[in-house]
Amino acid sequence: MTTVALNRTLIKSIYGDQVESASELFILFVKDFPKIRHDLLLAFQSGQPENLIQLLHYHAPSFTYMGLPVLTFECQKLEEKCTQQKKLAPLESDFFNLLDLIEKGKEEVVSNFGFLKIAV
Repeated sequence: MTTVALNRTLIKSIYGDQVESASELFILFVKDFPKIRHDLLLAFQSGQPENLIQLLHYHAPSFTYMGLPVLTFECQKLEEKCTQQKKLAPLESDFFNLLDLIEKGKEEVVSNFGFLKIAV
């Protein structure tokens, strides 16, 4: 199983001393997580690979900006698999594994709010 851990070095390289910028992104992700998850589920349930590809492509880069490049990579892997399928059913396990990883990413962000010196 893939480990989801906040890459603090990456965050520092992106944001430097601009802790507020990183904090805002973290807070936005935590607030939007239910919608992101819901939208991904709806796209998967549509059975149309194009719908899921579009959302994965949209969300993947944001994970890197949150210090979670493993989620970007996992989104890109699933996106690539979707391009090779006419239906999403064969990718059910991959999809739900990705949702679990994104949930772990959210938990990792929440547990690292102290790193960014912000209050939840």
